[in-house]
Amino acid sequence: MEQVRIRTGRAEVVASGTVIAFEGSPIEVSFGPADNSLTLIFAFEDLEEAKDLSVAVKILGDRTLQLTLRNFNKPLGAGSTAPLHIGTFGRKRLYLHYRVFDLGTRDKTLHYTLYAGEEVQQDE
Repeated sequence: MEQVRIRTGRAEVVASGTVIAFEGSPIEVSFGPADNSLTLIFAFEDLEEAKDLSVAVKILGDRTLQLTLRNFNKPLGAGSTAPLHIGTFGRKRLYLHYRVFDLGTRDKTLHYTLYAGEEVQQDE
């Protein structure tokens, strides 16, 4: 079977998808070779005391990054406005673009795309 490769601009799509959170649980996305995979965790919080959108980023180890998306409860969606540089994948810069939709339940819908961009130089 032929492998599908997707490019957009100067980047190649590494992973992309849509996931509906199961009973409000965080969404974990792992990608890459099994012995060297990276994991992104998308956690959601709706806070009564604050209405503004915010993102808290936490490194949970060498290969795991958690993004806590606070007050992403808009039915028309909210998310990144440009690809976010979040690290490296192989020898390339890794970028993330995402959008979250909420239809009034605790089960958020996440659309995400991960991109491999330009090659990282040895001294970076």
